[in-house]
Amino acid sequence: MKTLNSLMLVAFASLLFSVPAFADKAGNGGDEVALDFSRSFSAALAMIDAQIPSLKKLLGQAKLNEVAEKATLLVVDEPLEVERHGVVQESIAMNYSADQKVLINRFRWNEVSDKRIKEAIALHEIASLAGLETTGRYPISRAYLAAVGLEGDAETVVTPECGQIEGEILRRRVGLFNMGEITRTDVDKAKVKLHKALFFRCQSITKAEYCKVALPLHADIVTGAAELVAIGQYTEDDYDEARIEQLDAKMLCK
Repeated sequence: MKTLNSLMLVAFASLLFSVPAFADKAGNGGDEVALDFSRSFSAALAMIDAQIPSLKKLLGQAKLNEVAEKATLLVVDEPLEVERHGVVQESIAMNYSADQKVLINRFRWNEVSDKRIKEAIALHEIASLAGLETTGRYPISRAYLAAVGLEGDAETVVTPECGQIEGEILRRRVGLFNMGEITRTDVDKAKVKLHKALFFRCQSITKAEYCKVALPLHADIVTGAAELVAIGQYTEDDYDEARIEQLDAKMLCK
């Protein structure tokens, strides 16, 4: 991961609140965001140990709990900007393995309502301190999200740093679909939005990966929209919008 140089330390000095990584232990105090981060990491480890044997095996002798015990969490109010593939994006958290520190943006962390996503974020940051993950490579946290059912399908790539809002929307829509309250087309639309975010905003999947998933989804959405128009659940405008979005995707993926 990146090395935190002295200029950055000075710039952040007045904005950081430092606590031990597991400051929620008896006798210690700490910032509520840092405590929530620590609890989220502990919950992820407990879930892996009890219910995800494949991921437990993958972690092997990593001893992430010991890494977390030695780490320091720094809660910041300033944006945490990361540049990837020439695109600057705001991260929820950043880690610095050289100093065994994790910076967490208070506002972005509190925006995340899904506890499983918080667990994956915390897992990613600590795994990165241990050298098991890095920006753009999420074998552990991605597997965790898949294991707890967050991903919509095998092709979906939800990273801890980006796409979490769209992932939450997709998860809710899958739940509503399973209860018979919305259509498959509504779920497919949420999948497209997630992949758009991952490709255009987050830069966490390639154009080829985006097109591989988006083009079949758009075809299904157009077909589904036509069927919904026939039974009066969609309007002609809804159908035309689906066709326009499909054409846009085809142009992009040429």
